[in-house]
Amino acid sequence: MHAEKTVVHRAKSLAPLVGLTVCLIVGLALFSTRGFADEQYAGYDSIVHDLDGESTTAQVPQSSDPFDDIQFHAAFGAVMSHLNLVSTRGLPSSADLQGYEVDLGIDLFSPDWQAVGTLTSFNPFNSQQMELQMQEFGLLVQHEIPIQHMLSAIFAAGLTARYLTLTGNVPSTFAGENTTPASIFDGGLNFGITSGFGIRLDAAYEAPMIHTTADAGSIDGTLMLAGSF
Repeated sequence: MHAEKTVVHRAKSLAPLVGLTVCLIVGLALFSTRGFADEQYAGYDSIVHDLDGESTTAQVPQSSDPFDDIQFHAAFGAVMSHLNLVSTRGLPSSADLQGYEVDLGIDLFSPDWQAVGTLTSFNPFNSQQMELQMQEFGLLVQHEIPIQHMLSAIFAAGLTARYLTLTGNVPSTFAGENTTPASIFDGGLNFGITSGFGIRLDAAYEAPMIHTTADAGSIDGTLMLAGSF
């Protein structure tokens, strides 16, 4: 009986200590849980802030493709040519021709340099003894030099293939089609109407590279409407 009272007395004396221990454990558990939750929220906020900062400071990469700035060029107009013919019996010394010319070009990685292809067709020329027809194709490298606002100078050089056909009372050596490669040197002015269109006035000299045909070269003048896009 005495032993049971002793056990009960000890249990009663330990009860406050047990209760304090339980409260301390529960308190520490709650504190640690709250701290962990605060750390989670703090980490989440930090991640969101970093992502927002990256999204606002990230720059969209710009295209470095050189073809983005390349322009195409086109021109169409009237052409007059003083064509020299070889000095021989049965042929006139020259012929004055009229026709039209079409030019198509593209920038050579610079707005001031272009590669240009040309197509020229002349009206038939008739004299008492013969009929003359002529077409030519050319490929030139062209350089444009701004002079002042809406005015620029143009210089070009290249090669042309000239197709001269002679029929009628002409020497048999030159009868039919005469194909002549020639060099061309061109200079002119471009008067701008708008930023993309202008009126172009050119003068050119064409020299034959061979001397076995009736074509002895020419001096040409053109008046064209030119545009870039």
